[in-house]
This record gives sequence, structure tokens and C-alpha cells, in this order.
Amino acid sequence: MENGNRSGVRSVGRALTILELLSLEERGLGIAEISRRIELPISTCHRLLTTLTSHGFVAQDDETGSYSVGLRAFEVGNAFSYQTSLGKEALPYMSILLAAVNETANLRVLDGNSAVLIQQVKSDHLLSMDSRSGTRIPLYCSAVGKVLLAGLSNERIESFLKLQTLK
Repeated sequence: MENGNRSGVRSVGRALTILELLSLEERGLGIAEISRRIELPISTCHRLLTTLTSHGFVAQDDETGSYSVGLRAFEVGNAFSYQTSLGKEALPYMSILLAAVNETANLRVLDGNSAVLIQQVKSDHLLSMDSRSGTRIPLYCSAVGKVLLAGLSNERIESFLKLQTLK
């Protein structure tokens, strides 16, 4: 799960990798599963999880011992929505789009090689796509990703294709 970037403080990168992993899980993960998925020794994971837990970024279930994203991570993550008005500014236009086509409208932004959901206006269909704010999808396998790729320079697209494993 680590991106291979060797710059910066390694322990911070590892802690953030754990936080990212936990953000993808609806239920918590045990330390052995975390260790296996991010390919770090359990002792290292334990130290990182202890620090993340003490700062409130990770919570540990008293009964199961599993770890999940903590309230502090939610607070810090929500700071983005308060610091940018993009979602609020797009909302009226997304509502118009929803009214015109009666389909869920999503606003995603380019972040590295992913498209991140910033805002969603849901249709009233019984079956509709529902995503959580902040979820990422790869650019190459989604319509919005292809639209975002189309707006990039040829050099940036070539760089993307060299680094991206198409699945």
C-alpha cells in the first residue's frame, strides 16, 4: 500500500498508510491484518497504532481489539470542506443537473492518479450509485477519470500511463 516515496519521515508515511487503510474498511481491522496488508512487522504496527490512538486518529474497539478511523481523523478531514468552497459553489449546478436528468450527480477532483469525491447530489431512484465523500477511484477505470485525463497535457498522460498498472 505504500507508494514507494522515500522522501520525508518514514514513520509518518507508515502511520498515514495505516490511516488510509483503515479509511477503506467499514469495520475495523485487527493488528495482524493491518500488518499483513501494509507489509510491516506487527511490532512496528503496534507502535504506530498506539501513537495514532493516543492522538485520537485511530480508535480501538475494547471488545474485539480491532482498529478503525478515530474521531480526530474525521475532524481533520472535515477541515478540507470548510477551507474550500468548491463543493458549496457546485451544489446549485449539481441540483439543476439532477433535476434535468434525475440521476445522481458527483463532483470529483483530480488528486494524483485518482479522482476524489467532493460533493454528491443523490437521485431518488431505488438503485443509484452512492459514494462517501473523500472516496477515491482510479482515473483509468471511470468516466469521470477519463474526463479528467482528457484535460491533462500529453506529458502528464504519458507519465500517468508509465506509473499506472491497469487492472
